[in-house]
This record gives sequence, C-alpha cells and structure tokens, in this order.
Amino acid sequence: MMAYSILPSEIDFQDYSFDFEEYVRSEVGLDITHSAKKNGETGDNICRFFLKGHCSKGNNCQFRHVRTDPSKAVVCKHWLRGLCKKGDNCEFLHEYNLRKMPECWFYSKYGECNNGTECIYLHIDPESKIKDCPWYARGFCKHGPNCRHKHTRKVICLNYLTGWCPQGPNCPNGHPKYELPPPNWDDGQGARPITQDRSFVDRDEKPRMDGETPTYRNVEDVTCFKLTNMAADRDLCCCCIRLRLAVGVVSLVYLAITAATTYQKYKANNTGDNTANIVIYTSAALQTLIALLGLLAAITKAVRITKLFSVLWWGLTFVVLALSLGNIALVAKNDKDSILEECRNDLKPSNGIAVTDEEANSCYKTVLIVSGVVLGLQFLIMCLIGWIIQRFLREVRQDAEIKAALKAVDEGHEEGAEGK
Repeated sequence: MMAYSILPSEIDFQDYSFDFEEYVRSEVGLDITHSAKKNGETGDNICRFFLKGHCSKGNNCQFRHVRTDPSKAVVCKHWLRGLCKKGDNCEFLHEYNLRKMPECWFYSKYGECNNGTECIYLHIDPESKIKDCPWYARGFCKHGPNCRHKHTRKVICLNYLTGWCPQGPNCPNGHPKYELPPPNWDDGQGARPITQDRSFVDRDEKPRMDGETPTYRNVEDVTCFKLTNMAADRDLCCCCIRLRLAVGVVSLVYLAITAATTYQKYKANNTGDNTANIVIYTSAALQTLIALLGLLAAITKAVRITKLFSVLWWGLTFVVLALSLGNIALVAKNDKDSILEECRNDLKPSNGIAVTDEEANSCYKTVLIVSGVVLGLQFLIMCLIGWIIQRFLREVRQDAEIKAALKAVDEGHEEGAEGK
C-alpha cells in the first residue's frame, strides 16, 4: 500500500501565511518573513543585551541568548606543548594569547614559580580568589573574623542610597546589598541553604493594612526563638532556660543520691576506723558542694560566676572520684572480715548450717561490684551536669558575641549618621 502525499512537493511555502503572523509582528516585534531571514533580522541573531549580562525580556526575547563556554576563554595547555590530539574539536583555544593563558600550577600550589616574571602562565594572587562575603555585604556575618570569605569594609555610597549611582559597579564606595545570598551559595561553614530570596528592606518596611510602616524592633523585645514566648530579660531567654532547669534537676537528683549513699556508708562503717570516716565525710561534703554549685549555676546569670562554677565542678568531680576509689580500697582492705561476717549472717539459712567460704567470698565480691557500679553512676551524673554547664556557657558566649556584634553595627550606623 503506497502512501500519498497530502501536499505537492513543488509547492512554494513563501506564498503562504498564518493568522498569528500579524500578532507576532505587531505585538512581539519580530519579523518572520523570508526576506527578514535572508537579511539576518530574525531571532537568529544574538541578543546584545544578554551579552552585556542582562536582558529585560528574558525567555521572551526574539534574539538568541547564547551562553558561551567559559573553558573557551582559556588556551589549551596541551596545544602549547604540541600534544593536543583533538585539533579543531578541542574545547579550549588553540591560539597563543597571553591574556587567556591557563593558571600556573606551581604558583597556585606553592605560592612561587621558578620562572618568575618570564613564566608564560598566569600568576593569580590567592587573595584575589577569595570571594566577598554576601552576609557581610548585608551588614552582619555570624562567623566574624573566622569567616573563610573576604570582609571588605567600604564607605557607603550616598548616591546609591538616594536611588542611583552613575558609576555603577565601578564605584569605589560600598553599595549595600539587602538581598539574601542565593540558595546555591556554598560557604562551607555548616550554614543551611536559604530557600528563597527576599529583600530585607521590603520585608520590614512594607506598609501594613492600616497604612503604617513598621519600624525596627529592639533586640530585647524579640521573641526568643528557643522558647517561643516573650521574655522581659533577654539574658534569661537566649541563655536557654531549659539548660538551667536541666542543671537544677540533675543537681537535686545528685544531692539525693549523695545523701542516701553517705547514710548507707555511715551505717556500714561499724569498725570505727577514723581514716574511713574521714574519707566518707570528706567525700560527702564535696559531693554536697558539687550539687550546690550546680543549683547556683542554674540560678545565676553572671557569666564569670558560671565559668568559675564549671572549673570548680570538674575539679571537685575528679577529687570525689579519687576519694570514692580510695574509700572502696580501704573498705576492701580493712573491712573485709566484717563484710564477710555480715555476708555469712545474711546467707545463713534457718536450719543453722554454716555458710562456706566460697559463698562468703562471692557475696564479698558482689558488695564491691555494687559499690563500684554506684560510684560509676555518680561519676556519670557529675559528668552529665558538667556537660550541661558547658553547653550553658557556650549559649552565654554566643549570646554575648551577638550582642557585641549588634552593638558594633549600631555604633557604625550612628557614626555614618553623624558623618552625614
């Protein structure tokens, strides 16, 4: 079965037109006639605005938006040595152009090149590769001097603030950027990507329904992001009240455990050994002091006092650990006979049969193991409280750094206002 062509092959399509061609010519401004194509006046030409960096029409532009390959701007390093096998199909330039030479590997790797000024490759300063920090350009960078990007401080351009600067990007003064960095900005410092670009000024100065323009709020009036409630005292808010509560609760639990274990040791010490009593009472006093320090650290707001509590806490923790180990060693050495006797009395059956030495020794080992487990639990609780206090100090330190940075920004704004 042969297929028949609907249109004859010798038809001249130049004599035909479509209904939408008039709309394309009048509204879009694109001439799609055959004569315009022959003269190169159609959308096959490259958009001269896109070549400069920006075209207001975007995807609706009738001209081509050609993105040049950045690799074509570099001379082929293999061609320079006569070893390129791709020829005209190479992605890099095959021409000797000093302005488009590749970067010198030795200078980029070691910071120096033996050829010096006679090297044909580019010697790029490593500092010039560091990008400007977009957060610092907006006014504040949380990384401060530890930021891996460049913090360039410039005098603000008054022309740009009034609305337009004739020098544009070549202006030596600073042009503040209120937009957030794009989502694909990789600062390599653990920052989470931003999901949308919004203007800081447009968000905070947009008029409300009542016609009033909201003003900036004080730091003390901002809702704490950790507690989601208004706090009259920002120190209590942003220093994390939950950490304070955790320190207080764990300290109370530790105080109760200390009282119970001390009373048990006091009842068990029937020999009247003065050395054992001194160790028991000293350890109990230090453990009580540790619990009280934890409670005071949960109440106080002073950073220096909290740091002092932290140092004393860790010091007393290891002292108490050493005393407790010494107490167990003294009990194992001096009170072995009394413990064995208690074990025999506890294990003695009702029929009066004597307990064997093996059973008594097993009970003695069990008593020592239980004492070691209790000591280990106490040490873990002390380490937990110390870790919570360290977290608390870190929150305090971060809050103090943020306050100092905001104060510096406010002082800079005041100096700029006075300069005007």
